[in-house]
Amino acid sequence: MSYTLESFVSDLDRITRSPRFNVTSMVWRPGDRAGAHNHETWDVIGIIDNEIEETRYRVTETGAGGARLEPLRVMRHGPGAVSRLVPGDEVHAMHNPTDSDTVEIHVYGRDLFGLPRRTWAEDSSEKPLVSAKYFNC
Repeated sequence: MSYTLESFVSDLDRITRSPRFNVTSMVWRPGDRAGAHNHETWDVIGIIDNEIEETRYRVTETGAGGARLEPLRVMRHGPGAVSRLVPGDEVHAMHNPTDSDTVEIHVYGRDLFGLPRRTWAEDSSEKPLVSAKYFNC
């Protein structure tokens, strides 16, 4: 299952939000996925329970709004693991390949509300992504 805005909202709990950072907890249901996307800021993800699979990508712009995504590494993070994203190395996809819920906490380096970001389909076509008020992930 890929997340839509509506399904993500029900599984998020924004702990705090300010112009300089956001803290959000997130629950990934078994099989849930979020395709390749960026954040336009740093992000620290802590795995609290179960595990998550994260794929990092290199993005090569191909012109006319297109891009090529090259998978760099696939990591499986378990309880207590921390994933760090920084601009330039912050395009990733997430997947819960397990039969149990995965619980994470995210700390972002700015408020994502209204921030123009990008997401990519499996064919590398790019789409704009703008976080709604309650969709800070």
